[in-house]
Amino acid sequence: MGFQDKRVVVVGGGLGGMAFMNAALYAGVKNIQCYEQAHQFSEVGAGVDITANANRILDTFGLQDSLVSRSSLRLPYYMQYLQKRLTLIERNVEGFSDSPTYSGQVVYRGFVEYKDLPENTATLLRNVVNFRGPKCHLLSLPIGNPATNTDRVGVIGFMTESLDSWDSEHWMARAEITNLHGHVRDWCPQVQDIIAGLQAGSPDGRMMKQALYVRDPLAKWSEMNEQNAGNIFLGDAVHSTLPHQG
Repeated sequence: MGFQDKRVVVVGGGLGGMAFMNAALYAGVKNIQCYEQAHQFSEVGAGVDITANANRILDTFGLQDSLVSRSSLRLPYYMQYLQKRLTLIERNVEGFSDSPTYSGQVVYRGFVEYKDLPENTATLLRNVVNFRGPKCHLLSLPIGNPATNTDRVGVIGFMTESLDSWDSEHWMARAEITNLHGHVRDWCPQVQDIIAGLQAGSPDGRMMKQALYVRDPLAKWSEMNEQNAGNIFLGDAVHSTLPHQG
């Protein structure tokens, strides 16, 4: 049996799983399925900013023309199995002894309606804009679709903070918009417009805040057995990366 005829199962339909699946299809693998615990693939309100490094990889999968023309490519649905969760791989169960390490950074996430921005700032933010400061940056990117009146500005603020004031048991929490404003209070007028837009669109004056954690990469990312079958691990499980590499 050649490589292209092997059965391949992808557990997890995130960016890594979908990228691997496209790469395998492009390489000629025919018997491949993806199992994902979510009940459907849907928009979660976050813009996906695909810059040069990621585009270079996607181009090698043969996706350049599709990305340019449609900005996305759906896989045939018969390859996708939703509401499925991996519960066991029958082999040696070793578990994990390590714990994630706080990176020193948090991410503030929200969105601003164009109507809540001055005209000049709204025009500027029709493009991807990265406002940079010492050990932090504020990224804005257009999301949604003007044709369906869902277009708005996604706001992602990467800030350096200690966890002393973190009062949530989870990595994701709600935080006061004024906390983000404290980091960028002396930045340019356009950033102040973004802060005002966030406050105008938030009834409780809050936005999402996420702590960024990392793990030490595993020394071994794959394994084979005597039957010439095995597992390949990718993504945050084996080489967690902060979202700064494009």
